[in-house]
Amino acid sequence: MRTTLVPALVGLDSGEAIALSMEAGVVIVAEREGALAEGGQVVAQVPAAGTQVEAASQVRVAMSGGGGGGGPAVPDPVPPLGPSGAKTVD
Repeated sequence: MRTTLVPALVGLDSGEAIALSMEAGVVIVAEREGALAEGGQVVAQVPAAGTQVEAASQVRVAMSGGGGGGGPAVPDPVPPLGPSGAKTVD
């Protein structure tokens, strides 16, 4: 079986990481589905750069933000009510 070295992906943006992993002959897999498409930078990878693996092995990556949001919108906080049940104003 052919082997290859895992490339150094940490610090690269998603496009660079994908290109480099293809060149090295490994398959890059993001921890969170869709993270590679959202952009951002690789902040961690397993296995580490320089590890010898079989060709077509998976390299798991964690990505920084990049996509903006992703979760539900958080509403503005509601002002507290006073003892009478009326809104307090500062």
